[in-house]
Formats: sequence, C-alpha cells, structure tokens
Amino acid sequence: MPRPPRLVFVALAALEVVVLWKLSELSGSQVADDLPGPSGNVLHVLVYAVLAVLVLRSQVPWQGGWSEPGNWPGLKTRAGVLTLAIVTAAGIQDEVHQYFVPGRTCSAFDVGADMLGALLVLVVPWPSRGGGRPATWRPACLIAALALGLATYGWFERPFADRVLEELVGVITGLDSR
Repeated sequence: MPRPPRLVFVALAALEVVVLWKLSELSGSQVADDLPGPSGNVLHVLVYAVLAVLVLRSQVPWQGGWSEPGNWPGLKTRAGVLTLAIVTAAGIQDEVHQYFVPGRTCSAFDVGADMLGALLVLVVPWPSRGGGRPATWRPACLIAALALGLATYGWFERPFADRVLEELVGVITGLDSR
C-alpha cells in the first residue's frame, strides 16, 4: 500500500490550524465553556497531539513499516524539536487570537496543554524506540499526569499566568480587548 506524500501531511496540518482559528473566533457564549469537568482543557492536549503527528509526518519521509525507528523521530531529534516549536507557535497564535474575541480568554495554561500534547507524541515509545525516543513509558505517563493536573487546575480557577499573558498581549499590541 503506497504511503501518502509528505505534502498531504502539510496540508492536513494547515487545515487543522485553520479549523482551530475558526473555532477560536466563536464568542464565549458560542463555545461549550461548561463542558463536564476539565474536558475542555484535555481537548487541547488531544487536538495538539494530532497536530504534532501531522507536523512530524510532514517532515519525515516514511520508510518501511510502523515500527521503523526513523519513521517516528522523538524529541531529541531535529524533527522533534521543530515539531514542538511549530505546535507551540500554533498554540500561542490561537490564544493571542482569542484575546480579541469577546467572551474568550488568552490562556497560558492552554498553551501549556498544547505543548504537552506535542510532547506526548514525541516521547511515547510506541511505535518505535529509535530516533531519540525514551525506552520506557515513564516520561509519557509523567506528561499525561501533568496534562491532566494542568487541565484540572485550569478548570477550578483562572491561573495567575493567564492574567500575566493577557497583560503582555495588551501591552505588545497596544490594545485592550476588555
């Protein structure tokens, strides 16, 4: 079975970023802010993990099967670092965009959850242990626990880091969204 060309993954990653942009244009009253528990914050981890897979696949040509080490480079590779940087930049632009949408907030914790989603993709030892991936599940379990803790904390109260990020965006842009 032929593998999709890398350009397909570039297009899918770009499409996901556009869809996220459109979703973050919805006002606070149009967004399901009252999702049960911390599930809204957990969705950040999942959505940006998918973006990380797409970005990673767009950089690395497919060779052999799923378990080939070079097919899934980890965090300790150039492709891994670039993937983390691109996903983080996408998360930051999404949150800065929300700063200007009525009823939405610019959340540093959401950016953290986005980064954790990318990190999960880059440290899980499956499907291969090569390419800078850890040999155990411990780092992935630690990141997953941290993501759940971050999501739960962000659900209970608006963290100080969020207010600092909003102030910073306001100062940089010279605008106040509130």
